[in-house]
Amino acid sequence: MKLITALIAAMAATSSPAIADVDRMSFSLGSRHLEMQTDFNETNLGVFLTWEDAAGPLDFSAGVYNNSYSNTTVIFTASYDVIEWDSGAAGVFGGVAHYPVSGPKKLPCCGGWVPVGGFQLRQGNGFAQYIPMPGVGKYTRGIFTFGLTFPTK
Repeated sequence: MKLITALIAAMAATSSPAIADVDRMSFSLGSRHLEMQTDFNETNLGVFLTWEDAAGPLDFSAGVYNNSYSNTTVIFTASYDVIEWDSGAAGVFGGVAHYPVSGPKKLPCCGGWVPVGGFQLRQGNGFAQYIPMPGVGKYTRGIFTFGLTFPTK
């Protein structure tokens, strides 16, 4: 129920003047954990707002989603498209995500905020991301995420 409330709030926020310049809205649908050692949630519904070329070639995104532990996570990222073509792009991203339950166990210093980063691909209205976790992930070696993305202008 918390996730549904957060999704509705995020969608309502897109109509406010402060968010009017958002360039893209994306919806995460799920994930696949590589070499999964535990029962992670792989239905990771969420919504993300992206401001393209917000700082030169960097895109900034903010979002909320149902994480692998079935908790609500807020995330902020910056991304850079390494290659672009008419209907898509491929690049890298990095940022921070708030994991209220597991985050403090992983990084006690940071109040539940953990670093995230990886590679992303957008083709048409589909997107995929890969978050590698070599030597870091105790229960998985990496995560593929996927969803739908739409320009807002």
